[in-house]
Amino acid sequence: MKVCHVIPNYYPFYASPYEYTRCLAKNGISVSVIAMGRPAEAGREVIDDVLVKRIKLQPRPRFSLPVLTRFIQFALKMVKSHDFDIIHVYAFRGCSLLPLLERSGRQRWVLDFRTGNVKFSHPLLNRFLNRLLAIESLAFNGCAVISKHVGVKLLGKTRPFHILPLGADAERFTPGQNISLRRELNIEENRMVAVYSGSLEPGRSIETVMHGFAKARQKHPELFLLMAGDGSSRTSLGGLAKKLGVNTDVCFTGPVPFPDIHHFVKVGDIGLAYVPISTQFDQQPVLKTMEFLSCGLPTIATRTRGNMQIIKDEINGLLVEDSAEAVANGLLRLAENRELRETIAGNSRQSVAEYDWKLMVKDRLIPLYGLLLGHPYEKTSI
Repeated sequence: MKVCHVIPNYYPFYASPYEYTRCLAKNGISVSVIAMGRPAEAGREVIDDVLVKRIKLQPRPRFSLPVLTRFIQFALKMVKSHDFDIIHVYAFRGCSLLPLLERSGRQRWVLDFRTGNVKFSHPLLNRFLNRLLAIESLAFNGCAVISKHVGVKLLGKTRPFHILPLGADAERFTPGQNISLRRELNIEENRMVAVYSGSLEPGRSIETVMHGFAKARQKHPELFLLMAGDGSSRTSLGGLAKKLGVNTDVCFTGPVPFPDIHHFVKVGDIGLAYVPISTQFDQQPVLKTMEFLSCGLPTIATRTRGNMQIIKDEINGLLVEDSAEAVANGLLRLAENRELRETIAGNSRQSVAEYDWKLMVKDRLIPLYGLLLGHPYEKTSI
């Protein structure tokens, strides 16, 4: 089987495309990736037995119309020049042009929705954009979604779809502290590190985390906050930390490539799986929650519907409301109650065992490809 993943972003960058492709390759499947490239990245590269071909599109914004037009042209050229069996496309504006313009009918096309549209704060605009993507999906042979809710929200109750949930690599996200990286980051041994991983962007309301941490640290001075990630809010968050008097108790790592994020997660003693409880994020599964639990971290998670699918309060995590006070109270409960920390940590890893990327590729993704090709594909173990 020859499979091509078309990713309207960098590679490796997001978890799902990276994990799907490398696990497919480990199953003996020929895997290629068509992606966008940064200036310093190679145009052609092999990563974990995955052939990656990139088009350099900087310095324009990645999702502007000129960039997407060039990306579609590049992807179409690559698809037409190779004999792929499956083309797996991650949803973006204009993605339907790929199967519509290819026209040979040789391949089977999968459209993968990793999220609904969450870019805009206005729900009507997001619904309109979601509807456009649903119309584009009609050009594909099959659709994959991150959760049942996202599938129904985007495609309705009558359209068939296949669920490919978020996961965590159980071989990389393992219990145990990264002592050497703690030292490299100049974190004292006696500090209790709460780790947040992810994009530092304005719509994610990460100021709530900073305010909550500052409140908790007033009562528990050993607390330390590690922000593993980068984004346009990085400078303002640093200014807020200074204003709150905790700038020496917060470490911003800057950009962390996804293949390396587990090293920083394992610096932590507590996981902060904070996402705002809002229309944009409430139903979305949360990647950091999976990764923290897989590492056996006692985790604080906001009470979104996405988090509540995974976290059982006081069993494998703490569920809190979306406020600085709630974040602070969660941090203090874990910092001051060793028995609670150990109980939650002991239940964490097993609670997400079924979401190991390898299992999901073997049990969900490969069978989907076989279904679209009209025959079962023999599953091999990784």
